[in-house]
Amino acid sequence: MKSLLLLATFIVTSAVTCSATIDLPDYLLDDNSTRYQLRLTNGDILTGTIMGFADDSTDGEGIRFRTVIGNATIYASQIAEIVPLEESYRQNHRLFLMPSADPIGKNHFAGLFELLFLYAGAGYGPVSVTAGRSLVPGLTGSEQLSLLNAKFTFSQIPNETMPGGFSVAAGINLAWANSANQIIHPYLVSTFTLTRTRVTAAFFGKFGGAGDAFLITAARYGEIPVQYSNGSVGLALGIDTRFSERHGLHFVGEFWNADLTSPRKSAAMLGLRVSNTAVSADFGMAFFTAPAIAPYFGFSWTPF
Repeated sequence: MKSLLLLATFIVTSAVTCSATIDLPDYLLDDNSTRYQLRLTNGDILTGTIMGFADDSTDGEGIRFRTVIGNATIYASQIAEIVPLEESYRQNHRLFLMPSADPIGKNHFAGLFELLFLYAGAGYGPVSVTAGRSLVPGLTGSEQLSLLNAKFTFSQIPNETMPGGFSVAAGINLAWANSANQIIHPYLVSTFTLTRTRVTAAFFGKFGGAGDAFLITAARYGEIPVQYSNGSVGLALGIDTRFSERHGLHFVGEFWNADLTSPRKSAAMLGLRVSNTAVSADFGMAFFTAPAIAPYFGFSWTPF
């Protein structure tokens, strides 16, 4: 029931966001070279620069907007949202499961993965924190999965020739697979951002916490034996690229290897992300070397 209520909240929020109108602040004309993404109340998305304000006795205040296909006058009553293009993608701080090196900043969010894992993230400057808890029916509190991730982005170097740049961050990930099994992952991650594509690479290790072998219990669902040695070093690679014809449609892929000395401890996730500046939805398939294949989906809400 909680999961269904959260999903309904996402849908309602998205509908409200698409139908609201906005005021047009004066700062929009401070730099007419800035590119903006403009979302209309009918759902259309335009990208371009603002040439000036317009005022009509019938339609009210508006802007003169220049796009690659021509110029248009668009009134405030037609605008659901307008943001600088570089701020239009508010999920840049994460892929599916792995964090990117970019900070969360002001893009605080709440999400639901597989309708069974509730999580949220917040940021302040270079500091980003994400926490989550599973909600699997039939499991006791001590058998649920918990997660805490803290990340510090210590370098952001802009690209002088194109939008984007290079970011580097360090962090620590604490997971509890049952309350008795704590897994500690320190990591170093870097993200290279191009015009439409972000490439992320991370090295991580397992240190302390649960031993080299432990057992995850799941009540009536059974038990899962895990062999994961302390001192193991792993690698994660990720790509997030936007389809040129669809502003809110991205291909997202991740590859994981938990122990570089054991190729069989690998997994990949491939899928699509549909997003605007308020909500996003992820759909795809996960592939394991077991071998096994499983579908996954997730939703997130970035309210402010």
